[in-house]
Amino acid sequence: MCRYLFVGLDYGGTWKPMLGLAGMLMERGHAVTVLGAPFMRARAESAGCAFILLPDSFDDPEGWAPEDDDWAIYSQRICGPDLALALAPAVADSAADAIVFDCLLLNAISAAEQLETPSAVIVHFLWYEYLSELPNDYDEWIELVNETREQLELDRLPPATGIPDLWDRMDAILSLPPPAWTRGRLPDKVLEVGPIANEPKGESIWTLPWPPDDDTPLIVISLSSSYMHQEDLLERLAAAASGVAANTVLSLAGVIPRDAVRVPEAVEVVDWLNFQVVLPHTDLLVTHGGQATVSAGMRHEVPLLICPLGRDQSRVGGHVVEDGTGILLDPSASLDEIRKSMTRLLDARSGFGKAASLASERLRSLGDGRMAVEALEVLGAG
Repeated sequence: MCRYLFVGLDYGGTWKPMLGLAGMLMERGHAVTVLGAPFMRARAESAGCAFILLPDSFDDPEGWAPEDDDWAIYSQRICGPDLALALAPAVADSAADAIVFDCLLLNAISAAEQLETPSAVIVHFLWYEYLSELPNDYDEWIELVNETREQLELDRLPPATGIPDLWDRMDAILSLPPPAWTRGRLPDKVLEVGPIANEPKGESIWTLPWPPDDDTPLIVISLSSSYMHQEDLLERLAAAASGVAANTVLSLAGVIPRDAVRVPEAVEVVDWLNFQVVLPHTDLLVTHGGQATVSAGMRHEVPLLICPLGRDQSRVGGHVVEDGTGILLDPSASLDEIRKSMTRLLDARSGFGKAASLASERLRSLGDGRMAVEALEVLGAG
């Protein structure tokens, strides 16, 4: 048995597949401890992980709300010294044989350079392409993490290639996007393990008002689990879906208060959905194009309607269109455009379902996370 310390934050799509990976490791008899913020505790413990709480600076400020969208807070959390200083005690407390990092936790990854514990980073997005489009944020992050590295008496990262250079100092880099979506050659250390289930199915049960085997098509609407000003889009997607002959559930993804959106009565609203439970019975997944959500839909052979909100989501949507598994819409699309796209995607004659099945076969040929588990077992065994 190996002991793993998972270090993550629930931002930008890495946390959910990390939970899925933790579940697979525990199924094989290993132990997983999560070092995380307070809002992550319940999900981690429900998945069977032990939990170590991050410093108070990772609590949301008093009076803070998601709509405050404070980029400075986020940047400090991934680059500032607090998480870096919390790493070594957490490694000792968990007696970790290996550490697994969210790739954007530049502070914690830096601190790992001072430890002898083998370490891996999980990269959940098309990173070489995306990082090249983030000159302002990238420069800010590099400067902030270099301040942290100076406190740790580590060398400064170069401004042009700092983030991938930092990842390359770890023992393994596990890349989650479908390998067919990668443009160009990745470094030799990168292992393209493919998408990982978003989280363990665990004890989750079907809680929707319709039976799983209902003949009526099921539409799932789920946008980002980080705040991206998605209230208006959620309302318009729900309104469009109410005009389609289907049952519809809208997930607030744990980030939007229920009273922040108004949707038709026919649309079921939930705070959160376990995709492992719901997607096997879903006929259409409407999403923002986050890598983790799209991969979950692809794994379960579900056609996709992508309405990107930012980051690398338009690029992900472009790959979905190339694969023939979905439609990419501008988030400002009219209700009529959205409704027509939903209807087309649900039409069995359109070919989207067949393309989704083929895409699922390609992903499953990667082993559904098996390569990632095996790589971490080698890492943990030393």
